[in-house]
Amino acid sequence: MPPRRITLSIVVFWLAMTAWLLWRDIWPSIAPGEPPSFAISRMDDNRSQSVVTWKAQNIPRRGTPVDYTITTTVAHEAKTDLFTLHAKLRPDRPAADQVKLLQSMKLKSEYWVERVPGNMLEARMLGLDVDVEFLAAPINPTGDRHGHFTGQVAGGACDLSWITKGGKPAEHGSESLRVTYHGVVLLPLHPLERIRGLRPGRRWGCPLLDPLESSALFSSGPKVVWVNAEVLGRTETEQGKECLVIEYQGGDISGTTWVDVKEDRVLRMEVWLGSGHWVIKRGT
Repeated sequence: MPPRRITLSIVVFWLAMTAWLLWRDIWPSIAPGEPPSFAISRMDDNRSQSVVTWKAQNIPRRGTPVDYTITTTVAHEAKTDLFTLHAKLRPDRPAADQVKLLQSMKLKSEYWVERVPGNMLEARMLGLDVDVEFLAAPINPTGDRHGHFTGQVAGGACDLSWITKGGKPAEHGSESLRVTYHGVVLLPLHPLERIRGLRPGRRWGCPLLDPLESSALFSSGPKVVWVNAEVLGRTETEQGKECLVIEYQGGDISGTTWVDVKEDRVLRMEVWLGSGHWVIKRGT
């Protein structure tokens, strides 16, 4: 039996390390106001990735609705805990209403995430990349419009850089966004395959980047708003599944997401952006 002083030192050291690990790895995930982490599947470690297809429709304030297809995949960097969540949005056909400067658009977005230490199924955001291309309508003499946004997360902030061009001289700049432990900057048109850790009444907040308004013809820079989210106290049925419902709102932006209770899979999203109303449904 070691002397009492040594025993006490060992106990104090053990308690200090336990408290430090709790503060570093566990508390950030359960702290009030912390957004859910990015959900990683065990299958995401495989080099052969499955593709999820989503059907989307943009219902503008005026004009004809436009149908889109979104495909999402997850890529794993071999022998690391790094993943890239990809999304591509493409119009199914050109917009029927041609009396405007810009019509349908293409969008590519990525979340860069890293697995949370000690948890195989959770990840936090390291960065993002969004590329938007608005296709010019026949009456537009200035051509397509393009926006590109990239962000790096470190030290409780996401440093966002951007450039927009087409239709007027190119503009560029940068700004810093406050983020929480999981580093979430919400991309409203990038469906996540799963969202875990939901429970009725859970609330959180995070910044949201609207890539469409940020890239619009008369934009002066990124449109970023702080949105507050809450999981409703009731469940709803979507695609024959019982779902928890997340509602979020900030400024003139709001959204609703339906998440399968049993499998944590996102089945449907509705987003109200300044440019209109988006309905996104999970396919295969």
